[in-house]
Amino acid sequence: MVNLDDSSFVTILPENDVWHLVYGDPAISCKEIIADVVNQYSFGSAEYSYIEVMDLETGETHVVDGIKYQGVGSPDWSQDGEKMIYEKGNIIYINGIEVAGGISPNWGANGEIIYLSSVDDSFGLEIYRMDSDGGNKVRLTRNNVCEWDPALSPDGKKVAYRQDYDILLMDLEADSVVNLTHSEAFDRSPAWSPDGSKIAFASNRSGKYQIYIMDTGGNILQQVTRPP
Repeated sequence: MVNLDDSSFVTILPENDVWHLVYGDPAISCKEIIADVVNQYSFGSAEYSYIEVMDLETGETHVVDGIKYQGVGSPDWSQDGEKMIYEKGNIIYINGIEVAGGISPNWGANGEIIYLSSVDDSFGLEIYRMDSDGGNKVRLTRNNVCEWDPALSPDGKKVAYRQDYDILLMDLEADSVVNLTHSEAFDRSPAWSPDGSKIAFASNRSGKYQIYIMDTGGNILQQVTRPP
């Protein structure tokens, strides 16, 4: 068990207490896989979260970073597998170095990074873009609502994201935004196909959250999963 009290790593062996280990947000490179892990104490409110890396050849794991009571998550690899980005306590880190205030970072294929931040706007979360070294930060949205789940297209020219209950598409070259789903359901978590022609997303439009695929015009092409 890992106790991340004050960001120090201490092995503990609870005798009568129960801990639940929950993994999330996996990301894979050619050699390693990373995930955020939550250790939740079942008889209290104590919670520890950290980033764990597993070597795909040996199965060995090691903890990269973590903190008590504050969220650590959204780990992602750069395309070459040399850089790791993640959030900790509303701060974004690249290879353990603080680069920006924000959450939900992810790499684009061209090395740019998309993330959410409220640094310049106390009302809500806006979408930002920055270079792979954390420089050249640019604010992309200016709304009176929060944006979520930003995903940069493989060519770096478009951003799919959630606003309220819909998936929106921002064209960075045309400086335009269109609503792709216009649904009464809750649509979230857009993800691009490698060629940039399709967007997968989660929706509860069938009554349960399932995965759908649409084209960049918002036309639903396929329901990938089916409720049991």
